[in-house]
Amino acid sequence: MSLGRSPATVSNGVVYIGSSDNRLYALDAESGEIKWRFKTHGDVHSTATVLNGVVYIGSTDQYLYALDAESGKLKWRYRTENYVHSTPAVSNGIVYIGSDDDHLYALDAESGGLKWRFRAPADVRGAPAVSGGAVYFTSWDGVYALNAASGEALWRFETDDGMRPSPVVWNGAVYINSEKSLYALNAATVEPAPAPDVKPTPVAAVVKDLEERIRRAPAHYQDFMRLIIRLLEWAYSDEPLRFAAKF
Repeated sequence: MSLGRSPATVSNGVVYIGSSDNRLYALDAESGEIKWRFKTHGDVHSTATVLNGVVYIGSTDQYLYALDAESGKLKWRYRTENYVHSTPAVSNGIVYIGSDDDHLYALDAESGGLKWRFRAPADVRGAPAVSGGAVYFTSWDGVYALNAASGEALWRFETDDGMRPSPVVWNGAVYINSEKSLYALNAATVEPAPAPDVKPTPVAAVVKDLEERIRRAPAHYQDFMRLIIRLLEWAYSDEPLRFAAKF
């Protein structure tokens, strides 16, 4: 037996980890004692997500499983049309999960009933991220943003190299890496953000002030400060791309 390829999950003093013997294991975090094990019909490479006493886990037998976190008993399962390597994301009573059948699924967290599914051009292996009424995920061709409730496409950002990792959403941006690049994208939300109480300083005024500072700065700082200006212009423009760092 070998342990799964994905990281373990720890919740309420219990470690949950998948294995190539087709099982999900729940172990006491202090002693390592096995509390329960649940057998699927395929390798468990997905990372478990635990919320409200339920463990959600995918398997290469094509199923997403919902298990009682205390006992390991099956609550429900949903069959996709190919392997499930993706780690589930749970938000507002909906479980979001990708499959190698090229779909992102949205399932009712209580019953496992299908709410909607969205077809991508290739498999969906990374964990989705949910924020601001949108769900973000990757397929081989790029990054997608969907309405979290309806599955309606909001936007798509195409990359020039393959993508399968999980996006991270923070402070109005979606961060994602491909094989050669790190991207920061403006996160389009379903509901507009509330207007600020104070009028923000126009970015043009900030850029003008920085340009004046550049002229007075030592030469070895000037290239770095020009990079800061370019990042500001990206961040506050209508373009989806904030920056792309090549490695």
